Amino acid sequence: MEVKDSIVFLAMGEVYARQAVYAILSLLKVYRMRLPESLRIIIYTNAPEYFSSLEDISCLDVVYLNEEKFCAWKGAGNQLFRTKIKLLQEVRETVEGNILYADTDIVFFKRIDHLFHLLNQGNCILHTKEAALSTAGFDAYRTSFCGRHLTLTSGWSIYISDRHYMWNAGVIGLSPEKYKLVDDVLELNDRLLLVNNLRLVEQLAFSVVLAETCDVMECHNRIFHYCWNDGKDKMDEQIKRLLKDTEGERIERKVLRMNQYRIYYPSTKDKLLYFSRPRNLLAMLKRKFLLLQNNH
Repeated sequence: MEVKDSIVFLAMGEVYARQAVYAILSLLKVYRMRLPESLRIIIYTNAPEYFSSLEDISCLDVVYLNEEKFCAWKGAGNQLFRTKIKLLQEVRETVEGNILYADTDIVFFKRIDHLFHLLNQGNCILHTKEAALSTAGFDAYRTSFCGRHLTLTSGWSIYISDRHYMWNAGVIGLSPEKYKLVDDVLELNDRLLLVNNLRLVEQLAFSVVLAETCDVMECHNRIFHYCWNDGKDKMDEQIKRLLKDTEGERIERKVLRMNQYRIYYPSTKDKLLYFSRPRNLLAMLKRKFLLLQNNH
């Protein structure tokens, strides 16, 4: 039996379900409706009815996830993003090939065969290398966690320094040989939460564990992640319109109509407003300076 690569989504609630539908349509678009036979798409959701329009996709598996289990995945700290780690632990028990987890607020704009090739070569994947913890904007993470030495149950000793980078974990790629790292990510996440229940602790745990154990590759040049709040709202407006206007139509028609519903990028006005805030401007300049240093 052929070992398949899996794209995995966690879509709890109607907004996330709509986003996942749009993400899958964008994948069909870049592959011109002919997805690789080696690919499997798995969606964990409490709203399976949103995916009935995609039932003709033979490689699509919709797995019902109830609220009780989802809430348990959040753990004692009620951490929403911890559910991604628990999802990966569950998925690895049901698949054999590479796993590419993606947040639902993404759009595929290039084929992703190359990403699975990178995984086959022993690399891991995260969406974007954002900035070192020494960068302005990560003060709370630096103050709370840097300088700590932690020994995990696996025996691995981790020292967190301000030279560690925060990666955006909107996409996470793991080969079967790297599955075991998810346990280290979960333990590090939970131990850091006991120090400070910051919003992006899960992202930091992935960043540290993967960067310490393998070469981490970015994928933002193939997958667009509209993860800022204004972007999510404007994209949801586009998605709702597309799904309403194509209700009852075949998947091919939905994909053809996608060009009429603009993918939201921040406008020049949005960018100027964001960088008019001194903290944001300084953080951006420092990130660029550090990247230039590392590239030389």
